[in-house]
Amino acid sequence: MMTGTLVNTAAIIAGGLIGTIGKKALNDSTAHTILQGIGLVVFLIGTQMALEARDVLIVLIAIVLGGLIGELGRIHHHLEVMGERLEKRFSGQPIAAGFVTATILFCIGSMSILGPIQSGVEGVHTILFLKSVIDFVVSLVLASTMGIGVALSAVSVLIFQGTFTLLAGLLDPFITPEMLRDINATGGLLIVAIAINMFVPGRIRTANFLPAVLLVIVYHLIR
Repeated sequence: MMTGTLVNTAAIIAGGLIGTIGKKALNDSTAHTILQGIGLVVFLIGTQMALEARDVLIVLIAIVLGGLIGELGRIHHHLEVMGERLEKRFSGQPIAAGFVTATILFCIGSMSILGPIQSGVEGVHTILFLKSVIDFVVSLVLASTMGIGVALSAVSVLIFQGTFTLLAGLLDPFITPEMLRDINATGGLLIVAIAINMFVPGRIRTANFLPAVLLVIVYHLIR
């Protein structure tokens, strides 16, 4: 039942490790240019997802309330602290930025929800196998500039997607095209925020907006 998520987790770790090793061959100027290139593509992906919005009001309310919840819960701060603790375990290598960025990037989007549910309900892993290929490439390229923190984000993916797999039987009847569209639109804005931070580091505390995606799900469940 967890095969798809385990393969996805392994793909992120493999890509992250290969990218981290390859990072040593890049000088600072080249790494900076590559990071900006990744930022442009991430911006494109986020924009495409955000443009799926049909009801902007739902997205607006989710982002505002989600950001408020995130600020009160200091989600971004806690993720950064986790990354900093990992840095100490890895001899001071920069981890926090790559960990936070990759965690959001790999956990946001309909594939991260539909894939685990498909695995849990049907025992089919097509979506997650496809996501694994995409995440492998992204983690490899991202880790080449942001380091080992990208590979460590696999733990977040394992927990996030594993939870959806285990709850698949309960969630499947409630997943609608409208819900997925609003999830993508809201998540797309968070990915755009990631892209902005690649050009201006630390400008947006992106992780604090993660509750917005959950609020979209709650809205569609209770309406």
